[in-house]
Parts: sequence; structure tokens; C-alpha cells
Amino acid sequence: VTTLLKNMIGAGIFSLPIGLRYASPLPGLIVLAIIGILSAGSYWMVGYTCITCKAKSFRELWNKLLSANTAWMIDVIIFVNGWTTLICYIVLIGDFMSKSFLGLLGPDHWLTKSRVLNQTVITAMVLLPLSSARDLHVLAYTSILGLGVLVYVVILVIHDSWMNSTNISHDTPMCVWNMGVFEAIALYTNAFVAHYNAPKVFAELANPSHERWTLLVGIAYGVAFIVYAAFAWAGFRRFEHEVQGNILRNYGPYAHVLIAWLGMGFSIAFTYPLVFNSAREAAVNLLTLAREQLQ
Repeated sequence: VTTLLKNMIGAGIFSLPIGLRYASPLPGLIVLAIIGILSAGSYWMVGYTCITCKAKSFRELWNKLLSANTAWMIDVIIFVNGWTTLICYIVLIGDFMSKSFLGLLGPDHWLTKSRVLNQTVITAMVLLPLSSARDLHVLAYTSILGLGVLVYVVILVIHDSWMNSTNISHDTPMCVWNMGVFEAIALYTNAFVAHYNAPKVFAELANPSHERWTLLVGIAYGVAFIVYAAFAWAGFRRFEHEVQGNILRNYGPYAHVLIAWLGMGFSIAFTYPLVFNSAREAAVNLLTLAREQLQ
């Protein structure tokens, strides 16, 4: 459950409050719930087909449901998706680390001199060692740490909203169905994405069965929705129409906020190996196929 939650809940959580600004709060939360249900259902279906077909990877599923001759297509899709996501993670790590180091260490510290230097240090010290792990059980510990960071950020925003928010202003509609709903959909669609590692998570589930898989998916997606909804509402209630795409940008350079920036950098770094694992497996499959074709 922790691995799935960490794979699902990431830096995208910071953009949830602005979705309520676009769509208005009630429609925005309804859209979030619908997307969560659809995502949970599709994620559950991956495990269901794994049980039915006795498969442990997308490639095996493709072989059994479609054709072994075209199985390379799913590997290409997974690899391209994973590679693109990893690049985005590196960019985000650089953003979060540069922001936090500048505020916490000062402009004269060597870690604040270069964004590329920050990314290189994190890659060498964190990403490479964790990405070398082939067993996702090893990553469960880093997933717990990453979730701890997310809990800190969620509590920070909710506590600030509770202590400093005033009543919702009269010019802030609570329920207006408009085109902003589609902007919210674009933001919320990626909030529940963790499907690329679904067969891997299923394969490492102890005593896998329909009941255990349903329980795992239900708990993980239920917790994710509650966290998302509470965070989105708290952030929107605190700043209303002034809320930014990354809600941390609404806060000043205070120590507890800079710690949140730093923590999110490491949280993304702890998610990186989960995506890398699936991309690496797809790359190995493609290289193996290419070698067989050349022989």
C-alpha cells in the first residue's frame, strides 16, 4: 500500500487547489472523485487480468491476450512514458532543491551555485543507488520516508488554512459548472496514475488473490482521494483566487516552507526508482528482441 501510494501521490498534489479555482470547489471535487474511481477501476483491472491470465508483466499480458509478435509495442509505450517521466522528475528535483538550498544554506554555499550541480549530486548519491534495486520491497522503506514528507506538506497546508483562513468571500462561487471543469480534468487526470508498475506491485503481493488485490487498491485509492480532497480544499480556502499552480509559491521563504521544498525534492527522488524500474524492464525486453532479430 505504501509503495502504491508513494508511486501515486507526488509533486502533482501542489496543483490540486488551483483546479478548484478553475472549476469552482464542488464541481472540482466531483471531478476529482470521478477520476479517482475510474483510475482505481482501471488499476484494479490490471491486477484482475494478471490473476486471470497468470501473468506478472504487461508483456506477458499482451502475449496472452493479443499476440507475441506485437508485444514490443507495449514495451515501447512503457519505455517512452517512463523516460519522459524521469526527465520531468529530474527537472522537478532541480527546482525543489535549488529553491530550498538557497533559502536554507544561503547564496554563498556551494550547493546553491548551480542547479546542474544539485541534480548531479542527488543523482549520484540517491537516484543511482535506489534505481539499482530490482526488488520493489527494498523501495518500501524509501516510500515510507517519501510519504512522511508528503504528510508533512499536507499538514502544513491544512494547518495554515485552519489557522489563517477567513470565511469564503461572497464573490467566490461554490458551485458553477463552466469550461474550467476541463482545466481541472487536465490537472487531476495524472493525480491517480500509477498503472505502469501495477503488474510489478501485483507480482510482489503476498498470497495474491482477487480479494487481497481489491483491498489493496481500495485502501490506496481511498486514502489518496481523501488526502487530495482535503489538500485541495484547504489550499483553495486559504488563498481562494490568489492560489498559484504550485501552492508552495503562495508562501514566503520561511524555514518550515523551505523544509517542505527540500522534502518534496527528496520525495520525488524516492519515486524516481519506481518509474525507472518499469522503464528499465521495457528497455531490456526491447534490446533482447532486437538481439534475437539480428541473429
